[in-house]
Amino acid sequence: MKPTRRGPRSRVPVALLAGALVVLGTLALGSGPSQAATPATERFALPPGSVTVQLRGNGHGHGMSQYGARGAAIAGHTAAGIVAFYYPGTSLVTLDSSTIRVLLSATGSSTTVAASAGLHVTGVSTALPTSGISRYRLVASAGGAGLSLQRLVGATWSSVRTGLADGAEFSRSAGALRLYLTDGSSTGYRGTLRALRGGGGVLTVNRVALDDYVAGVVPREMPSSWQAAAVQAQAIAARSYGRNAVETHSGQAFDICDTTQCQVYGGMTRYDRSGSVLWTEDPAALVGNANTVLQYGHRTIFAEFSASDGGWTVDGGQPYLSAHSDPYDNAASGDPYLAWTRTVSSASIAGHYGLARASAIEVTGRDGHGTWGGRVTAGYVDGTDAQGSKRRIATTGFGLQAAMGLGTTWFWLQPQSLPIGHLDRFAAVAPRVLQIDGWTFDPDHIDLPGKFVLTVDHVARPVQLSTVNRSDVQRVFATSTPTLGFSVRVSVGVGQHMVCLYAVDRDGLGTRVLECLAAGMPDPLGGVELFTATGLHTARLAGWSFDPSHGSSPGRIQLFVDGKARPVLATTVARPDVQSAFHTAGDRFGYDLTFTLFSGVHQVCVSGVDQDGHGSVPLGCRAVHLPQNPLGRVELLHHLAGGYQLAGWTFDPDRNGGSTRVEVYLDQKLVASIAATAARPDVQRAYRLVDSAVGFSAFVPASSAKHVITIKSLNSGPGTASILVHGWL
Repeated sequence: MKPTRRGPRSRVPVALLAGALVVLGTLALGSGPSQAATPATERFALPPGSVTVQLRGNGHGHGMSQYGARGAAIAGHTAAGIVAFYYPGTSLVTLDSSTIRVLLSATGSSTTVAASAGLHVTGVSTALPTSGISRYRLVASAGGAGLSLQRLVGATWSSVRTGLADGAEFSRSAGALRLYLTDGSSTGYRGTLRALRGGGGVLTVNRVALDDYVAGVVPREMPSSWQAAAVQAQAIAARSYGRNAVETHSGQAFDICDTTQCQVYGGMTRYDRSGSVLWTEDPAALVGNANTVLQYGHRTIFAEFSASDGGWTVDGGQPYLSAHSDPYDNAASGDPYLAWTRTVSSASIAGHYGLARASAIEVTGRDGHGTWGGRVTAGYVDGTDAQGSKRRIATTGFGLQAAMGLGTTWFWLQPQSLPIGHLDRFAAVAPRVLQIDGWTFDPDHIDLPGKFVLTVDHVARPVQLSTVNRSDVQRVFATSTPTLGFSVRVSVGVGQHMVCLYAVDRDGLGTRVLECLAAGMPDPLGGVELFTATGLHTARLAGWSFDPSHGSSPGRIQLFVDGKARPVLATTVARPDVQSAFHTAGDRFGYDLTFTLFSGVHQVCVSGVDQDGHGSVPLGCRAVHLPQNPLGRVELLHHLAGGYQLAGWTFDPDRNGGSTRVEVYLDQKLVASIAATAARPDVQRAYRLVDSAVGFSAFVPASSAKHVITIKSLNSGPGTASILVHGWL
């Protein structure tokens, strides 16, 4: 496997072939931002020696992640489904058999093959003899045009034929051609080996069936021992990549190369210098996908792939090479590139940019996808040149990748720093209870929650982890985890208290005091026991409170209705149960209040007020819902020969009684609007209304056929109309 890859006539949509992979194809494509994002500037000081770089993924991240394909296969998904996920919107198409022309590397200035039975060369009508001959080669003719055929007998090369046409080919009537490379190793190739003049010698091109080519690519790109679905997905991607090259380079001398600049092709069999087999092709990778490619808009796609996308693919500039979250490039896949580090010398960074010393890297742009804000897109390198002048050099993510010798632009320079954090809040939230809120994390471990110790009045509590989601802190510091916050409640006595936050370094560098805050605990005790609606616009609130320092006096409370403070009140209701529980001299500690509220949902909070001026303490909050939409009932509804006879009552709580209107719909068509003005003193008494004019009675003409009848009571204030009847009658 290599870290970087560039990346008919029955047409069947890939999603249909995916079968059980419908979820795979849609799980992540809609997630995450669709456009590049620019984070707050990140500045990393470079020490004189080296810097540790954290990385995610390996390769350009376009198209299929090879480890992600393995993870999807482990999860039970098919090859068709895997390519559907990594190349969205494409179709699997079966082509006729075709050939591809592969430029071979490490062949030197000649095309040299083993003298084997049935060996032929273009321009010679009979098979080449093999007795006493170990090799043949095609070389550039000395005259400046055409090729010469030479043979090796013992250790001596001699000319056999001159004047052969440029592009002459070796072939065999049966079996593979064995090509010798400059390092003494050799490779067996199917198809033909063509010699083309170029660069003072000849280039060697293997013309081979596309599927035979794929069988030689797959084991060089992905271990054959991996799950069959992953290997078959690799075969489809490799074939599509190769076929795209054929369609793109039809007028050129070759279609594709055999190195990581294209995709690695190893031929049929590779031998070392002694003739021992190093590896062979993998025909099993073609099972179920022979001659099958991916197409988009009736063209074979540029099916790029890379070793690992780190959990996010990268936009490759094609509709089928989109950026999306990849849940399958995960730990189960065995991907070693999900979270890895490299140590890079500051001197190498400086040298890449022509600096005598590099002092800092500033990242100004990321693509917005994943940990740290995604892959780096833009930035600067600061330093000094050989003359000692300060320099600031604009660069890209790819430039920084090259400068540091990394396999990806998804990186973060690891600072060597102590933890940071803040105490946001320290206040009484209940009698004798203080709440401490804040956040902390170690910048050297931005993927982990913070560790901290709280001291209350100089007494240390156990080490804790931050567990509260603080996405606001995550955005500012570009951490990979949002669980940086904490919210801790501690029991304390009355009076002033001091809380200090100590952040714990995850690398064992000790603790760091970040902040100390002081707060007082007021004396009052109490609680909220009841808050309920008692009428259309009234609610009852009950509970108790007192100040233990003034046990013979009534308590003092303050209400907050929907967040708005009301005047301080004294408790006036006798509560002998509270007196008995706390052994106080007085018992007037209860409150039982009724007050008016508008319709809707309301929240009331009660605080106990310290009678010595030390503030107040929350006793609790309760919510109540008062009617808002119209109330009513249809008490009579008959379908007669000429229409419907109906009667009932309704009113809008926002008007506290009085006239409103009822609308009647037959088959969703408005047929009557009735004023509810008839006197209904019974309803008035039941709901304590100011007006009894809430009744209605009417005959609505209609055919004798059944209709869908809907009766609505109209709303005159906040809220919506109420459906009193809806059905088939």
